[in-house]
Amino acid sequence: MGKIALQQSSEDSLRPWANLEPIVQALVASGNFTLGEGVFNFDKDGWYCLLGKPIDFDYLDSLFIFPDNIRVSRADASIVDISTWIEIKGAD
Repeated sequence: MGKIALQQSSEDSLRPWANLEPIVQALVASGNFTLGEGVFNFDKDGWYCLLGKPIDFDYLDSLFIFPDNIRVSRADASIVDISTWIEIKGAD
């Protein structure tokens, strides 16, 4: 089975994180979980998704092709769409 190419941006203006949802869905399906009121939450810094466990970057690399605007940072335990600054943050 081939890798899935993630969309560069969301096509839904009411859900600007939609292009990042497949990442969160894959992590939750593999045993991670989200923290907060919803999957993606909003505060003064913008939209974000907090995970209860560390991000399994090797697993994600086996599933997805990431567009240039989605930055994967093992050092920061995060994935950021730099076109919207929406972040997925894993536990340290």
